Amino acid sequence: MNLTKEAAFKAYNKSKELDILSAPPENLILKIYDYILNACKKEKADEACKGIALLIDSLNFEETLSLNLFQLYRYTMEKLKAGEFEEPINIISGLKEAWETATT
Repeated sequence: MNLTKEAAFKAYNKSKELDILSAPPENLILKIYDYILNACKKEKADEACKGIALLIDSLNFEETLSLNLFQLYRYTMEKLKAGEFEEPINIISGLKEAWETATT
């Protein structure tokens, strides 16, 4: 089998895409938290902010908790834009842990 790096990369990306498309909504939130944490660990503020923007877009503002999450997400984005990563990692890690507990 002669598999090029490009073909392997495309297959991997397709597999990841299928995982996301078939995942239940509660798992998507966990995947976004992981994405944000990975971006923070690499100190890629723009990438982390993109993940947080996805979380903000998913909020249902008819729920009381959504406003609190919105404020926390905005605060986290401000810290990231200021080049601070430790506190955002702590915040997102805590939210991820809470989400995991709530969905199991």
